[in-house]
Amino acid sequence: MNEYAQIAIWLTFVVALGGLLWLLSAKLSSLAHALGAMWAPLVVTAVAAFVLLFNDQGQELGVGLMNEPGFRLLWLFLALIYWALNNWHAGRLGLERLYSAEALARGVAREDVINGSKWAFWAPRIIGVCAHLLAALHLARAAATQPEFLSSRSQPYLGYLPYAAPAAILAATALLWSLDYRIVSRRSAARPYKKLADVVFWASAGVECLLAGVMVYALVSERFPAGFVWATLWIVLSAAAFLLLISHLRKNRASGVDETAALWNWTLGLAAPLPLAVIVSVYAPLAAGRAFGSLIIGVFAFGAFLAAVTFCSLAAEWLAARLKRRWPGSTPRAVVSFALVGLVALAVVTSFIRPFHRVRLCDKGGCAAAPPPLPGAAPTGAATWTALKDPANRPTVEEAAKAWYAQASAAYAPAHPGKPVPMLVIATAGGGIRAAVWTAAILQQLEAELELSKDATGGLRSLLFAVSAVSGGSVGAVAYLAAVAAHEADPQRHKAIAPASQLGQDFLAPGLLRWIFVDGPSNVLPELTRDDRGVALETGFEEATDHMLANAFLSFFPDKETAASRWRPILLLNATHQETGRRIITSNVKIERQVFQDSYDAFQILGADMRASTAAHNSARFTYVSPAGNLIAAGGGENRGYIIDGGYFENYGAATALELSREAARAINGDEKPPKVRRVVLLISSDPGLDAERARVRLRQGQVEGKMKCVLSTATPARREEAGAGNFLPFKDAAKNEKNDGEGFILSSYNELTAPLFGVMSVREAHGVRAAEELAAEICAEQPVSAGAAPANPEKLQATVSEAAKTSFEETQPWPARDDHSFFAHLAMCGEEKGDPPPAKPPLGWVLSRGTREAIGEFLKNCDNETEYSALKTALGVPR
Repeated sequence: MNEYAQIAIWLTFVVALGGLLWLLSAKLSSLAHALGAMWAPLVVTAVAAFVLLFNDQGQELGVGLMNEPGFRLLWLFLALIYWALNNWHAGRLGLERLYSAEALARGVAREDVINGSKWAFWAPRIIGVCAHLLAALHLARAAATQPEFLSSRSQPYLGYLPYAAPAAILAATALLWSLDYRIVSRRSAARPYKKLADVVFWASAGVECLLAGVMVYALVSERFPAGFVWATLWIVLSAAAFLLLISHLRKNRASGVDETAALWNWTLGLAAPLPLAVIVSVYAPLAAGRAFGSLIIGVFAFGAFLAAVTFCSLAAEWLAARLKRRWPGSTPRAVVSFALVGLVALAVVTSFIRPFHRVRLCDKGGCAAAPPPLPGAAPTGAATWTALKDPANRPTVEEAAKAWYAQASAAYAPAHPGKPVPMLVIATAGGGIRAAVWTAAILQQLEAELELSKDATGGLRSLLFAVSAVSGGSVGAVAYLAAVAAHEADPQRHKAIAPASQLGQDFLAPGLLRWIFVDGPSNVLPELTRDDRGVALETGFEEATDHMLANAFLSFFPDKETAASRWRPILLLNATHQETGRRIITSNVKIERQVFQDSYDAFQILGADMRASTAAHNSARFTYVSPAGNLIAAGGGENRGYIIDGGYFENYGAATALELSREAARAINGDEKPPKVRRVVLLISSDPGLDAERARVRLRQGQVEGKMKCVLSTATPARREEAGAGNFLPFKDAAKNEKNDGEGFILSSYNELTAPLFGVMSVREAHGVRAAEELAAEICAEQPVSAGAAPANPEKLQATVSEAAKTSFEETQPWPARDDHSFFAHLAMCGEEKGDPPPAKPPLGWVLSRGTREAIGEFLKNCDNETEYSALKTALGVPR
């Protein structure tokens, strides 16, 4: 766009904006003033709209509402009324102040000002019913993503069925306004809009009847989730109940009556639940989370915030009136300003006298030990078990590798004589609960399938050397560890190892309660409890695993002497040190810097063991929902900074997996030819945005200089002609509703403020892809050049990657796995593929609906995962 066009557009916008401002000031000034007076409920409604409508986790809560309506719909009915009442009351309080000030300024009676306003009575009610409208829109957006509704888009009118809920709210509001205006309200005998009210009444009644018929059809046809119909019904009934309640309570109220006592009564009544909410948040967050769920807690919290604001504002007015007797200049604004300064000062002082969000350790009173396996329950069937207790006695990677090889070779070699033992190393990426469930589902399936071929492979637990996990992947890995321990300790009770089934709870709800009602106030209070929202998340993990994760992390693993006969896979849970940006790894092996470059050992920093739930959470302390953990050494020692989510450093755990597998292979193989072990690496990613040609790292075979060679999928051009001018990483341009790789349209001043944050958020995924490419390239360099040839020189990594430019993605095929060579597999959770929608759209958060949870396993059939999974089993020696 040239400079003249820019100037023309700018001038046009200035003129239009000036005209709009003139219209507002000259024609709609009373509306503008009324909206300004009701700023508090409008701000809360705007925040709620963002959370519920423009956030993946918020949308998923709507899916859950359809999947599991049950008794919670009654709680939602009540919570929406509570929020709507607070919206209405806060708006009414704002208008009361506006009209009182206007009457004083004009020297007229307050009644005259109110009667002269069009917005005095129904504007607060419309603000109130916005709570129900948002809930209905939230349900509509969630329903529109479900397969039943997506398949109906090709049929006229049925594609709009999800939006029946907000349409019903609008029609119900119009219907009840007309009823209130024509029949209920007795404020004025003059009704200048009676004809309009009659038209609105019959039109809205007709719309409601039509929508009721549509809902009955949806319920009877069984083509759509019954939960959608019932959720719509309860939300509409809640809106109607709110509007009827207000109309009934206000029908005999004259406009000039002094409202002071009524305002105080409403304020105290709406604030009454807050102390109870605090008590429940401190002592029973898990029970409350199970009973209500995140959506209902969030809806209640919006209303509770307004209840607290209105109470504080009225209290400021009351205090200012008392102070004015001694200090005439006292005003509510001065009281509020003084209170805010006092709270800031208290927050500063409190930060000096108490720690916040300290990482829970087993240093005081200790933690229980995980139950030992029964004799013969572990894969090798050895009789003795001695668990790790002291972090100082953990094995080095070399010691652990030799212990693993002792039991793995004994289990694998009889069925595969003369062949190297596959050392399975898994790197699993972050992504909240979707990553946890995806990781657990894959481990669960591998466990079941390799158990069937145990005579040939020894089973998954014999071949699995280590899992390097980040964030949600850490939660899935630790859930697998808990399921293994429970099965081996009591195989009669826990017949199958099924970690995915343990991750069905709403982990967000307890933390949400603590965040709102405990963590906020605790910033200005002495240490009354250490149970913050992070502890609530950890105890949720513990409860979901039948309290297995409440046991000490190291107690799940055998000591050095036992490991060779009672092996359990190494876990490396990757987090980030906030102050230095380095990795901080929690593991049952020593994190030594000659192996793991520039990384901290969590146990060396803290000096004590921790619960398994805490170990997982330290890797998954992602923005805001989980607080940064304060690293205070055992016994109240040094404050060593804060631990945050591992994804800030690298979201795949691939860098740690590469360093670990290198050292382990070196420790076992040394200079021996042929090698005793071969690395088999599995990468598990959960980002639906990884496209096949640029970020979904996989091994491919391509014709290079007359030979079939291993190349990386992400290093080859999509088509050979694209590499003519250079093998560049293609920039993704916008297509359909998808954004491109650039910013598109963005407010420049907004970008000035948010660029650092968004840059950090984006680079975490890019670092993960880069680390995965390095790991895959090293495995690729070990592959033979053409069938039967010797492997390439692993040191020539750059040559291996460079050869990818000599072929193209469309000319390559998946690399064929063999049971005598190393291998790299990538199981990805992808989005739309070749026009087909994904099985589900799991959000980045801590709660999944039942339908989404059940659909996650279907991703193994998408994104060429079936091919990768089959090749992985071949590489592990599973008979075909």
